Amino acid sequence: MLSLKIKTMEPLLESQSGIHLTNYIKNSGCVSDLKKQIQNAIELAQKHLAPVMTQSLIHKFLAPIKRFQQDSKLLKSFKENSIGIFRTKNAFRALSLPLEVETSCIVADSFHVKPLLKWIQIDSEFLLLGLQYGSANLYQGNLHDFKHIDTRIYSQSPYNQKNQEHLNETLELLNDSILNFSTKKIPILFLAGNKELAQPFLKILRNKNIKVTLISHSFNELRLLDLCSQIRSTLKANAQKNVEKTLAEFRHPTNGNQVKRKISTIAKAAVQGRIKRLLIADDIQLFGKLNGKSGKIKLHEKDLDHEDDDILDDIAQTVLAHGGKVTLAAKNEIPRKYPIMAIIDNPLQSQPLKKQSIDINSESLKRSTK
Repeated sequence: MLSLKIKTMEPLLESQSGIHLTNYIKNSGCVSDLKKQIQNAIELAQKHLAPVMTQSLIHKFLAPIKRFQQDSKLLKSFKENSIGIFRTKNAFRALSLPLEVETSCIVADSFHVKPLLKWIQIDSEFLLLGLQYGSANLYQGNLHDFKHIDTRIYSQSPYNQKNQEHLNETLELLNDSILNFSTKKIPILFLAGNKELAQPFLKILRNKNIKVTLISHSFNELRLLDLCSQIRSTLKANAQKNVEKTLAEFRHPTNGNQVKRKISTIAKAAVQGRIKRLLIADDIQLFGKLNGKSGKIKLHEKDLDHEDDDILDDIAQTVLAHGGKVTLAAKNEIPRKYPIMAIIDNPLQSQPLKKQSIDINSESLKRSTK
């Protein structure tokens, strides 16, 4: 589910040592087309690696990608819109991505992660509790996965004291199940069921921080897919509202916030840990190099070598590493179509943000303080 996905992506977002290869390919379901795209990436990677690796080291570095390319059965198992391939000297990963991406292969000193950040930004984890006379069912899902996780059986009639006590006990057990899923992250809980069952549950819900939304006044497993579709539509709309709220914040800054638009100024503030919120375009790339200590940047017209990466991507990773927030949007949505904007702390009034969490437009990836 989403929490597992986030845990899987954390090492990709944080990896900063050595040579990194990132390859995003489109998945139309045609295995031969996937193989062709991966082969193109291999050939491009060989050119970028040649100045810094011997042929034997290049062969060893690309070997896991070639094995992946040749495994037709494994390629066929990837069902989502796109595939992300990630390789360092000591690690290889391939992720199925449920969003459209531009085909690319980048060799740099960190992974190219904007598509991953976009995925986290648009996705949300939720719980669905379906209450009906005789049983209660708990489900977990996000925009692309959905599974049943718990069922509790109780008397069909709640109208005598004994049955009411049994119902309350069952709701307490469901409460425990929900708490197990909210120890690290507060999920969104959707509730489907009539008032006589829903109200007792809401009274005993111990985690009052959980946002509960009544999605339907009845529950029937035959309507499960319809409920799931309705929830996902709600979540997509909420995600877009969050982006629009951020865009409005940059158009009309409040509370004395300083909005910066010059990329060199933003880069220096990023390495100093002074960026509270970063807004970057997800549909363009500015290649070059970012000095992780001084914040100085060098921009190039194209991807020149194994050290070049998308500067927007590097600045986003730096902001996340210092606990700032990052939002991605299309360039034509950003005020005056700037590729990057940032809200920066006043250096005379504030301390650098603590390196405690990664926060992508309200989705937080917790990690220990460095």
